[in-house]
Amino acid sequence: MYLRYVLPAIERGEFRHGTLAELPQGLKDYYERHWRQIRAIDEDMWVDYRQPVICFLAMAQEPVTVWQIASWAKLKPARVLSAIRDWREFLDEDPVAGVMRYRIYHQSFQDFLAAKDEARDLSEAESPQ
Repeated sequence: MYLRYVLPAIERGEFRHGTLAELPQGLKDYYERHWRQIRAIDEDMWVDYRQPVICFLAMAQEPVTVWQIASWAKLKPARVLSAIRDWREFLDEDPVAGVMRYRIYHQSFQDFLAAKDEARDLSEAESPQ
């Protein structure tokens, strides 16, 4: 899993100095790095839709549609799609009857999200299922 995420990131130029010290120490560090990068782009967008979308995806027990997430998070579908693009590398797409459904790609990312305070807070406030 580490190679699945880190090698493409190296190819995209995300590690600028080319040193081993720059590489994340395991998947958890890679996930944390991505979490911080997405959050740092714009704190308002993070709070408004990026963080809720990934947290609702983490809570979902099965692949879900953009419209389901939009309903749970009380967001416009366009916002949900935008957040899905931000988290795309961590998601699987599952087309069912012409409608795309999304789910967390791997259990290690699911576990990472479950350990985040923000995800726990959202889970306690409102579970989608």
